[in-house]
Amino acid sequence: MAGRARSVFLLVVICHLCTASVSPGFKTRITSEGLTYANSVALDILSKAIIGVSIPDQSGTASIVTYHLTGLHVTEFYKPASQITLKPPNGLFWAGNNAAMQLHGNWAYKTLFISDSGTFYASVSGLAFHENVAIGKDANGRPHISASGCGVNIGSVSLTFHGGASWLYNLFSSEVSDAIKSALIGQVCGVVTDLINTNGENALAKLPVTVDIANTFLLDYRMDEPPLYQKDFMESYHKGEMDWKSSPAPPPFQAPPLPPWNDTSRMMYVWVSDFMLNSLLYQAQQHNFLAYNLTAQDLPPANRSVLNTTCHTLLCIGNLIPELHKSYPNCQVDLHMRIGSVPNVSVSTTGVIGNADGVIDFFARPVAGIYRGNRLYKYSINSVPAYLFTFNVTMSTSADVQVKNETIYGKLRDVKFGVKLVKTAIKHIDRRMILVIQY
Repeated sequence: MAGRARSVFLLVVICHLCTASVSPGFKTRITSEGLTYANSVALDILSKAIIGVSIPDQSGTASIVTYHLTGLHVTEFYKPASQITLKPPNGLFWAGNNAAMQLHGNWAYKTLFISDSGTFYASVSGLAFHENVAIGKDANGRPHISASGCGVNIGSVSLTFHGGASWLYNLFSSEVSDAIKSALIGQVCGVVTDLINTNGENALAKLPVTVDIANTFLLDYRMDEPPLYQKDFMESYHKGEMDWKSSPAPPPFQAPPLPPWNDTSRMMYVWVSDFMLNSLLYQAQQHNFLAYNLTAQDLPPANRSVLNTTCHTLLCIGNLIPELHKSYPNCQVDLHMRIGSVPNVSVSTTGVIGNADGVIDFFARPVAGIYRGNRLYKYSINSVPAYLFTFNVTMSTSADVQVKNETIYGKLRDVKFGVKLVKTAIKHIDRRMILVIQY
């Protein structure tokens, strides 16, 4: 039951309208259709929680009869017609009507010199309840839920006694019905309120506001502002920021405004801005995460010769740049790659556009000590790579992204590369080689 309780309360809480001074990284929306689902789940939880609930022992006097009711508990509960509705600007309103239940208990009475005892069943009908549900945020940006203003009305209670003298039942049956009604009001309200204030709040207290990604980044999706409520839907604005796990700090830019959207035909909507991805790229660039030294060992064995300076196959960097074979024979080329500046991704209704630029430094590294006759080539002493040249590389791409059947699909429309030689220790680099690399 705890798992389903967590599901319904997280579903209800996840979407609220927040007046945020800063645009969110992402927002979510839940509509009346979504609340209908939440209501069905909440009713299932309530039904299981209320069965077995004990009613406090009752005692009283009716005419010449003193009676005691003990061991009274709920044995059956029949779901009401209920709904969860939006109640701007304060939260939600949960109401149910025409619920019914069965109770079982023990009775005992004493009158003059006569006493007796037995069991009884109580059939409760026309039970209605309502509860206000307020959702806010705590100091850590985690959703907070609380219930208030519970009310319960009970239509009728009919009793069936077993054991004892039946002629005495009428002397105290109405008092017993009233006592059960009075006790049930407090017990039903207690169950409904406890489901929200205890089960719901405990579930939300365990809800993380950050997600560890690859033990390197943190996705921070805490709420920025207390929630507000609209007539037809609820929305929540969340931070949606990627941080460096070991030293979280915000990027030097803010999330762009999210586009307005009026549709409420679905149960739930989620919007993610490019701020989430751009903050990830910023943190990665700032902490040298987007840097890598590519060597021949990173390639499949059949393709490692492409980085050889001394070529035995046609596709080989030594053939593209003959000076490499001449000056650095029997070497392999390493590529030290790094991002030059923070990449940028922008998302619009027309698609996704990405831009990045990087730097690639080429180094020659001897496979082993190389001799030609009695001459040792000392271009790289102790296998320390020798610098060759540097390329600046730019890339721009555009893509279409869409969601079908809860699956995200993407299609690249255009990818463009630019390669420019910016520094070299090698003479006679053929510019046509750059074109080969670029295309």
